[in-house]
Amino acid sequence: MDCQELLEKYAQGIRNFGAENLRGIDLKGADLNGIDLRGSDLTEADLSNTNLSNARLEATYLSRANLSKAKLVRTQFSQASLVGANLSELVDGNSVNLSWADISLADLSKANLERGNF
Repeated sequence: MDCQELLEKYAQGIRNFGAENLRGIDLKGADLNGIDLRGSDLTEADLSNTNLSNARLEATYLSRANLSKAKLVRTQFSQASLVGANLSELVDGNSVNLSWADISLADLSKANLERGNF
């Protein structure tokens, strides 16, 4: 699935995109509030400046993904792979769930992760 197809389906009200191959997808700046990407492969995806509030990203592969300046309010990342991901300067990571997530080598500089669950 490419960026345009995902955004068109999302605009139609579809929120479940679980187990999709979205490697390298560019969703920079998109509003994807409430999207369900559980089990998807978003390795090296560009999600910078993206609103992923209330998103379901459990067991998702986000290695080397760019999530800088993303909005992650109540986003679920439990058991996700964020190895080497860029999580710098998160706009709002309030109540983000990173339990059992692999954040090794991730850039968390200037990330606002108030009340986050690690």
